[in-house]
Amino acid sequence: TGDGDMLLHDQFSVLYEVEPELMFFVVGKKGENELVLSQVLMSLLESIQELLGMQSGQMSKRELLENFMTLVLVVDEMIDDGIILELNSSSIVAEVMPYVGKENGGRGDDVEKALHTFSKFVRQGAN
Repeated sequence: TGDGDMLLHDQFSVLYEVEPELMFFVVGKKGENELVLSQVLMSLLESIQELLGMQSGQMSKRELLENFMTLVLVVDEMIDDGIILELNSSSIVAEVMPYVGKENGGRGDDVEKALHTFSKFVRQGAN
């Protein structure tokens, strides 16, 4: 990954990385440390690329959508309620790997079944 680009918009600092089919954005308050925001962006991309077995510039829209749960888990591992918890991509990958698809040795199917059962339970409780 490159260093990304940055722009200021209203009260926000926006860092972004452009892939051939995708754009990734990290948004912070105008006074946020740009180096930290840049590290968030780099860690996000490195973690996703490692978990999906891709190189920089090879990420496709379709592959990311098919592995959207992986993206959500990576972001969840990195950030909680706007607070940066982890920026080490190796640590992020180690925490997320058990929950991604079985082809990677994880429990992806089990997680999907649990989420489906939970959402079904919630819908039934709402009726």
